[in-house]
Amino acid sequence: MNFRTVLPGIPVSSNRGALGWCTVSLIKLNDKKILIDTGSYGDRKNLIENLANMNLRTTDIDIVLLTHLHYDHCLNSDLFTNAKFYVSKREIEYVINEEYITCRDPYAPQIFIEAFQEKFGLKTVEPGDKIEEIEVVDLAGHTPGSVGFLYKGEDFSVIFAGDAVKCAWDLANNIPPPCFFDYTTAKRNYELIRNLANIIVPGHDKPFVVQEKKIKYIVSNISHIEIKVSSNDYEEPRLLII
Repeated sequence: MNFRTVLPGIPVSSNRGALGWCTVSLIKLNDKKILIDTGSYGDRKNLIENLANMNLRTTDIDIVLLTHLHYDHCLNSDLFTNAKFYVSKREIEYVINEEYITCRDPYAPQIFIEAFQEKFGLKTVEPGDKIEEIEVVDLAGHTPGSVGFLYKGEDFSVIFAGDAVKCAWDLANNIPPPCFFDYTTAKRNYELIRNLANIIVPGHDKPFVVQEKKIKYIVSNISHIEIKVSSNDYEEPRLLII
């Protein structure tokens, strides 16, 4: 198994709110090309071009795993017409049954999800299920159906955490992500994530490892052979004010 970052997540906010630039990752496993999250419309051009730079077309993707159904993680799903899509059963219920409205969650694109489900289909999974050796992990908190995707190899384990870990700064300072479900559970997820994997792929930041209680960014592609990390400790992201 190996993975590459197609689009690096960026934890940037402005006086008009968060920009929603999420991490999009590509996994190659068992001859399958698997994408984790798809980004939003503002990412569309870069997503297509970056895949092309990896000699891939959108139609080459076999599987798409969605950590949750916020617009910035799922709105490019329609590009991947040959892929099977997986999302947690709880998250589908959260959106389709309009629970997100009760939770005052403004980021769930219900109309898109309903239309996409009708045209392409969304396969539902639950915690403990596996897709191509990748385990679904319950990371409810940010939304009630948020999940992570965990792969355990011989030399490393990696979790694609979605917005359960928005950025390295939050994890280092034990600050939960914005929560539309449960703050306490979201905070408790940090310890779970640390125990499950030594490589963390956050929802809005670059992949990183925790070494000697310090966060180190990963600066190369990941394989079972070698993990290279940056030499600098993590610094708080700068805010873009426009």
